[in-house]
Amino acid sequence: MRVSFSGHETFPLRFNWLKKAFDEASKKSDIFNSDQAIARFGVGKNMVRSIRHWGLACGVLESDPDVTGGYTPTDFGHQLLGEKGWDPYLEDVGTAWLLHWKLCAAPEPSPLWHFVFAHWAGRGIEIGTVRPPFEDWAEKNDMRLPANSTLKRDLKCLLSTYAGRRSRRNHLETPGSPFVELGLIHDTSGVYHFRRGLQPSLPAEIFVYAVLQFWSMKHGDTKSISIEEVLEEGGSPGRIFKVAQNRAFDLLTEAESWPNPPFTYRDSAGNRQLFRHDESMTAADVLDRYYTHAHHAIA
Repeated sequence: MRVSFSGHETFPLRFNWLKKAFDEASKKSDIFNSDQAIARFGVGKNMVRSIRHWGLACGVLESDPDVTGGYTPTDFGHQLLGEKGWDPYLEDVGTAWLLHWKLCAAPEPSPLWHFVFAHWAGRGIEIGTVRPPFEDWAEKNDMRLPANSTLKRDLKCLLSTYAGRRSRRNHLETPGSPFVELGLIHDTSGVYHFRRGLQPSLPAEIFVYAVLQFWSMKHGDTKSISIEEVLEEGGSPGRIFKVAQNRAFDLLTEAESWPNPPFTYRDSAGNRQLFRHDESMTAADVLDRYYTHAHHAIA
């Protein structure tokens, strides 16, 4: 997957787009490059490209190795959006948190989004304050920067995606973004800031899933990870979810009470760590628990 600074065509994700991308790619993998695309999606050419971008960025689509310019649903796409999928129309706020993690956990394909949520620690979110540290980070990661105008549009789209107007979630096409309801960015008289805190709508399972994925990305199959890494390190769930430490501890403690828990917490002489066992729940098990076993209500 390549990095992208403009694949969204300046359009924030809309509630029904991932389902549309999944359904159409399931029928015809080259639909996004087809003459039928505009008719099938019911939007203009730029929006078709935007729908494709969001499908890739949120992990529900991937390139089809057998079809040039083709895209096919991922296993995660089938689990979430398929005929008997977990939440095809993004009705559960936990799904928005999950997709936020999928979008921001890695620098590909959306490096600015990853940097802003996973690494940047500044205050007002605007191009003048974001660009210099982003340039330094991109240089360290051997990433070629786009023109300033392109980067500015990318940041504008990010802000619209998280701080645009709210829409009621339903099965119909709505102009709002599912990420707005997370409340991660707020607008104060035209100045945008992160809203860090308890994140009361963040389910324990989604946070724990992110912890296990981060753990795997950082340390592979190692049996332990420090709490500080999980909550404070660049790219960590604590950073990306902007969750207060006391709330994060509550979520981790809740997971310890599950049958066959994903990890146990130990504090030895101030060295706070999570430990996994061979029989511990996997990240896939945790998502399955949330969508099929946990007692949660559709928000």
